[in-house]
Amino acid sequence: MYEDVDPREGMIPARDEDEGTTDLARELVAEARRFAKAEVQLAKAELKELADETQKRLQLDLSVAKRELAVEAKRVGRAGAWTAGGGLLLHAALYLFLFTLVFALARAMPLWAATLIVLVLTAAGGALISWRGARQLRRIYTPKAAIQNLKGDTQWMKQRMRDLRSRILVTE
Repeated sequence: MYEDVDPREGMIPARDEDEGTTDLARELVAEARRFAKAEVQLAKAELKELADETQKRLQLDLSVAKRELAVEAKRVGRAGAWTAGGGLLLHAALYLFLFTLVFALARAMPLWAATLIVLVLTAAGGALISWRGARQLRRIYTPKAAIQNLKGDTQWMKQRMRDLRSRILVTE
């Protein structure tokens, strides 16, 4: 079988060792490829799972935000209706008061001067009230629970991505 076997050493010649080593190396490379392919498949599956979980979490967070905003919108609607009704009556009362003020001042001065004074005072009061209302509008309610959930989901997603990235880098 092996003509060039040295009976004193009882070893297979070098070229046969090279063929055996080559075969072993080929098997190892094939095994490494199978392992890498399995790791890639696992990483793909985990990325898909991560994407699905992220989508579910975002949908849940959006539904929480919608519920919070719906509750607040109902409260704002009721408050707005009461405010509008009261505002309508106050508007009528304001006109009557202004007419009274103009006619009272007209007894001491010309009608046009009394009207001008009432106009300036009314415009200044309206500007002040409008400014205060605009300032309050800037403090509109924000959906705190939904924002908190989104922040938590962001941290969770970052951690999952770090874990996945480290697993992929370790296998390479």
